[in-house]
Amino acid sequence: MLQKLLNIELPQNYQNGIIEYQESLDGLNSFDLARKGIDKKRIKKLLKLCEIERIKSFLPEFNEEEKAYAIKRINEEIEEYNSIVL
Repeated sequence: MLQKLLNIELPQNYQNGIIEYQESLDGLNSFDLARKGIDKKRIKKLLKLCEIERIKSFLPEFNEEEKAYAIKRINEEIEEYNSIVL
């Protein structure tokens, strides 16, 4: 999954469905990505994308209050994702 993630073309603005969240992405961190020679901005954008998809994957399990908070977080993460210029 990691190699597939590293090879995707990241759009400037978030698009739904760029990746499908998998639990194997939980251990993804900036240090390991930097050791692979990946640019800091690309790392930040990749990690934001993973976080957005991680939160979205839990939405069906949340009650209404948790869902409202999660959607707020997703929107904040999307704003941050969109603000990172590669």
